[in-house]
Amino acid sequence: RNDAAPLLPTHEDALMFAHFFAGCLIALAGIPAAPARTADAAPLPDVVVPGTRSITAELRIEARPLLDHCCVQHVIVKGETLSKLALTHREQPLITTVKEIIALNPGLNPDKLAVGQRIWMPPKLTWPGTENTFVFLDQGRPIRLGRAFAPADKARAPRRGGTSFLLVPESMIAAYHAAKKSRDWQDAQTILKSKKVQVLSCSSSGGSVWDESPVYSCKDTIKIERSKKGVFSAKLTSVAYNKAGDIVPPSEREKDHRKNKKGMWFLLLPFVGGGWLLWRTCRQRSSATEQRTR
Repeated sequence: RNDAAPLLPTHEDALMFAHFFAGCLIALAGIPAAPARTADAAPLPDVVVPGTRSITAELRIEARPLLDHCCVQHVIVKGETLSKLALTHREQPLITTVKEIIALNPGLNPDKLAVGQRIWMPPKLTWPGTENTFVFLDQGRPIRLGRAFAPADKARAPRRGGTSFLLVPESMIAAYHAAKKSRDWQDAQTILKSKKVQVLSCSSSGGSVWDESPVYSCKDTIKIERSKKGVFSAKLTSVAYNKAGDIVPPSEREKDHRKNKKGMWFLLLPFVGGGWLLWRTCRQRSSATEQRTR
């Protein structure tokens, strides 16, 4: 046998790693279950941890500053034309032109608008000489390059993570679409870390609670604000309700109502056991290597 040859994995090694990864999966099962989806969303299976239950989460978005100062999408409804949209888009005396809408949507045919079609609309307030900013919505963690934001879209509470608004200037829009199309993680991170792209993030309220918690549902509201210096910010307000529909005070919502917390320590056992098996195998391999080199 050649002493320089690498050690091949044995049956014990395979068994050790199987136990280790099985323990990791068991421990990860301790993550609270995701919130129930809204009626219009496709149902997805949830892993409900023993001792927890899902809660109903609703989300409302107040994004008037984005509509006033940024480009958001409009969803075409029956009977709409670009001329009608242009006349009603802004308050008098400001008037939106059809030419202005077409400039934001290259290739758009004004005579062939379809119901449900999405088009970019200019800001409601005009700012001559300033660069257009396009708004995209991303939900979940980690933040990726999301879809174009349309106020008509029904807001949904994210299953995990939070809600983020990506404000992309026109000079970065081509790079944004290229990175999104390629699905390259590094390109997406480069876009998100760019000083030109502003990210407004809000963490969602918990999607599940322990059985002893008085919370049965919650309503989240994300409000977008804009400072006098033109800086946008997002703030989340969450209100929890009990089974009877009464508001649960924040102090009661954040309080740990569990009666028996000792069971949580069992979640650490798989990791401890896997770490011990890994240390034992490494020590055996090291001893075997020392014996062959003597």
